[in-house]
Amino acid sequence: MLYLALAVLLFAAGIVFAFIPGPAVLFFALCGAVLAQQSLWVAKHLDQFELWLRHLGERVQQWWRHRHAH
Repeated sequence: MLYLALAVLLFAAGIVFAFIPGPAVLFFALCGAVLAQQSLWVAKHLDQFELWLRHLGERVQQWWRHRHAH
């Protein structure tokens, strides 16, 4: 129960920092980490999301290099 309360608090802080200058992404990541600590389902989905982000980053990097090579 404490982990869930901590995750909700971190998520709320992330929402607040999304609208004012602050480290919103950090709070969302911490919220995900706390939830993944208690849930295998969340952990698996966060792993899949990480792989998707890495793939997207590689594609953007290739596009950027190709665009600036000409």
